[in-house]
Parts: sequence; C-alpha cells; structure tokens
Amino acid sequence: MDFRKLLKDSLCIIPGALELGWMAKNWQNDRWAYNRKFPVHGNRFPGAVHEWIKIFNNTPRLEHLSKKKVLFFTGGFNVIENCIAIAFVLAHRNCDIDLLYFENIRTEGSNNRYSTRKFKYYYGKAINELLGAINVFKIIPLSSISKSTLSVEMIEAAKTQAMLDTVYVGRRESIELNGREKMLFKHRLEANSDAMAGLLTLMKQNNYDVLVTPNGAVREFGAAFRLAEIMNLPAGTFEFWSKPGTCCVSYGPCVMRMNTDELWRKNTATNIPENLCLRGFETIMQRAGNKQQYSLKKELVNLLHLDAHNPIALVCPNVPFDGMFVGSNSIFSSMREWLTSTVKHLMNSSRDINVIIRSHPHELRHDAVETTVSILNEEFGKLPVNIHVIPAGSTISTYEIMKFTDIGLVYSSTTGLEMASFGIPVINANFFHYSRRGFTYDPNSIDEYFTLIDRVILNPSAFRLGKDQLDLALLYADVFFNQLPLAFPWSFLNFWCDMNQNPLDEVLSKNGDERFGRTFDTLVGRNEGDV
Repeated sequence: MDFRKLLKDSLCIIPGALELGWMAKNWQNDRWAYNRKFPVHGNRFPGAVHEWIKIFNNTPRLEHLSKKKVLFFTGGFNVIENCIAIAFVLAHRNCDIDLLYFENIRTEGSNNRYSTRKFKYYYGKAINELLGAINVFKIIPLSSISKSTLSVEMIEAAKTQAMLDTVYVGRRESIELNGREKMLFKHRLEANSDAMAGLLTLMKQNNYDVLVTPNGAVREFGAAFRLAEIMNLPAGTFEFWSKPGTCCVSYGPCVMRMNTDELWRKNTATNIPENLCLRGFETIMQRAGNKQQYSLKKELVNLLHLDAHNPIALVCPNVPFDGMFVGSNSIFSSMREWLTSTVKHLMNSSRDINVIIRSHPHELRHDAVETTVSILNEEFGKLPVNIHVIPAGSTISTYEIMKFTDIGLVYSSTTGLEMASFGIPVINANFFHYSRRGFTYDPNSIDEYFTLIDRVILNPSAFRLGKDQLDLALLYADVFFNQLPLAFPWSFLNFWCDMNQNPLDEVLSKNGDERFGRTFDTLVGRNEGDV
C-alpha cells in the first residue's frame, strides 16, 4: 500500500488542509513577492507575472518580424513557469499566442486531486492575472476546452504515446501490461487522449502556423507533437540536455531525435574546417575531464583483472528504458535484445578478448528500475571471467577506459561519438544522429553486425580511424556539442536562478535580441531575415 498517496488523498478531503501545509512550508519564501536577488521558488510566481506584464506593456513589440500564429501547449510543475516566460518573449517577437495548459501530469488517474490542488495553489493567482491581461497573450486551461472526437489514426497515436509513457514513468524498457503497468497505461491513454482532443478543438477553430511544446516525446507533450504531425501543423520543440545557458531547439522533427542533418550539410559543404575540428577535440577533452585515473594500461588490467595480451571491447548501453525513445531505427528490436545478443555473441565467439560493459551513469539519476546489471543477471547469471560489468555508480571513468579500448560497441549512446573522437572503431547498432557520418561502422543487419565485430576483434589496429575519419568525428563533436545547442536564457530546473541572471526586461532588450533572438525565431520556424 502506498501510504503517502493514502495520506495525500485523505488530506484532500479536509478543506484548506493541503494549502495550510504548503503555506507553512513556504512561509519564508512567501514574504518576498518577486525579488530578483532571492532565487528560491516559494510562491514568487504571481509577483513575477505581475512584473512581467508591466515589462511587456512598456516594451515595443518587434513588429518588423513576420507574424506567427502560435499554439503553445504546456503544463505541469517547473515547466509552466518557464513556458509562460517564453510566451512573453514570443509575443514580444510578433507572435499571436494561444497558451493551452494542463494542471497535472496524470500517472495515478484522472481524479488526481492532490496535484490539481497543488497546481492551483502555486499557479492559480498568476494565471488569473494573465487571464486579465488581454494585451499579452491568451491563456486557456485544457479543462475549459470542449473536446473534439479523435480519428482512428489519432486514437492509435494516443495509444502509442501511452505505451512510451508507461516505459518512461515505469523506468523499464520491457513492460507487461498487467497490474500497476496496466493502470498506468490506462491513465496515460486517458491523459493523452484528453490533451489531443482539446488541442484538436483549437486547431480546428484557428489557423495556426506552428505548435510549440517542450520535449515533444513524452507524456502530453509527446501526444501534442503526434497530433501536430497528423494535422500537418509544423511543431517547434525544445529541451535542456546540453550545457548551461543553452537549449536544443527543433522546428519540424522532434528535438529528441537530435536532427543534425542540416548543420552537418553546412559544415561539410566544402573542406573540413580545421578550427572546428580543434574545437570539437577541446570539447571532448573537457567532457573527459582532467582526472587521470590510469596512466598505464597495466593499472586498468590489474584493477579489473583483465588479460593484458587481449584487446579490449568497451560495450556502452543506454539507460535501458531510454532505448524506447532512441531505438526506432535499430537493427535490433530493443536495447535489451541488443545488449543480450551482443554479450551472447562475445561469449560464444572467442575468449581472447576483454569485454567491459559500462552501465550508463544516468541509471542512478533517472532511478531506473531496469538496469544493465539487472538485465545481465536475469539473462546470464554468472558471466565468463573475460566479461566485466561496471555498474552505474562506479567511480571508474569511462573516458579512462577509452584510452585503452580497441573496439567500441554501442546502441545509440553518445559514448559512440566520443570513442570515435579518440580514433576507436565504433560499431553502431542503431541509425541515430551520429551514424552514417563517415566515422562509425553502421551494419544494416544483425548478421552484418556480428560479422563486423569478429573482423575488428581479429585485427583492431586495421580498423582504427584514419585522419580523415578522425577529422569527421571531431567536426561532428563540434556540431553536436557546440553548434546544435543555442543560447537560451532560462532552464526548467534552475529557472529562478536563471531569471536572476537574465531578467525578462534584459531578454526583451536589444542586447537580449542579439543573444537569444535566433533561438526564439528557430522555435517558431522563422528564418533569418524574415520580416
């Protein structure tokens, strides 16, 4: 029994009980309405919105920019604050915005009274102020919209998204729709269908130029993106996985697909720029850090009990549940199948190789229920002595292992790009963003994948990247880590601290336009020079 949920549900029955608790929790924060020097969340949002409206009304719109009719879909804690601030900027940049929001992300049923009450406590006052500010943009609760009937194609899209959401929330790639997972799927299907039906109503009533939504891959945001695809409405999506002060933005393909095709074409149209290769190398070295754990191969050999005479294969899985989102173009049906099949092949083909399987460190950050270690234990139990598994929490640096690696095997992990940047031959089992760029080995079938592994193991040095391949890898590292992320003023998790550094009036200024204008224009599909 989930006693925390039971307590929350019980408190929901008592009028004012939840609100009193939240007020006590944030009593100190609530003494400040909106203080740029006070970075804690508290209940500062209403005061912030009040000031943003004044700033917006006192700053001339950039009416020389091409007009855009935008449907902005958002919701949930820590997200709506950022999105409302973004909406102010887009409105300033000559966008006519309908901001549709939902109050809570459903994982426990449609009647999630606790989350709804908490949302209204923190955001209700600010939203009411926006409702009265008719000169800014239109803000619309999803609950107030009449729901349109979804087509068969839309219903199937909602089901597909609900399955992905079940994986995402359950933190397992392999799921069976029974018990809790069955209920979770049901709740996510209800939420996705509800969001799509409300969005469809607005899409039918208005001639939008673009849908803007965070992420575009999970939960209601993924459902919104799928609906936009069906309705042939371009979508602008954004996500924060890059370095601070930047954001990855995509107009058209979902940002989570990490589409770098256009950037790659521009960078490889003529001779490979040496300065960008150098910057790519410096970026890789920064990511690797300065920590030197092992100066000699024998130190790593002694630590992991490797055979010093045999080559090293480094196998780098993704976080298992993440495989559902990045494996749509894989030659394997799932990351689990790739991992277990790869290990089986290495077990059966030869013992004259050291195999190091490095669990993704983010398994800990994402509280993964299904991990690399659990998959291997479930499938194999005890592994041969030449196969070594490094768990997610290990302090052993993956970059240090790369120094002595002879072959890299990846599903779609970024470590594939990083290994290639060190000249290591990488066999990629998934046609993801960095595959087929000229510096990885990309088999078209499972048989070809295993054949290629055997060939490289027999003579690793013959497959090391030459200078031209290495330059391509370093150039792509620059494209992915330095060119793809665009300057952005605020992130989700550090929104109020970022707002202290980049207040709205600064972002709306000429200097803010020079720093961030390109990013916001990309989000709504406005090309450079559009007027």
